[in-house]
Amino acid sequence: MKTGLLKKELIGKHAFTAVVVPEGFIIGRADYGIRGYTPIRVGGFDFKTWDEAKKFADDQNQSIGLTKEQAMEIVFNTM
Repeated sequence: MKTGLLKKELIGKHAFTAVVVPEGFIIGRADYGIRGYTPIRVGGFDFKTWDEAKKFADDQNQSIGLTKEQAMEIVFNTM
């Protein structure tokens, strides 16, 4: 199986993403280079719509200094 190379500038970084669950929508933490995500369900971080969850994730990513492109690359890398 051929795999892509990890980007050195993203190693050790994480990004937040909206996640669909049976009860609605939550936020997940995606760690670059690690498959899957960690659900975040504490502190009332459940959302009624995808757009609410996505905006919250985007705001969190911006607050930790990630561009939208970096955040997407981190999330896609974990799939």
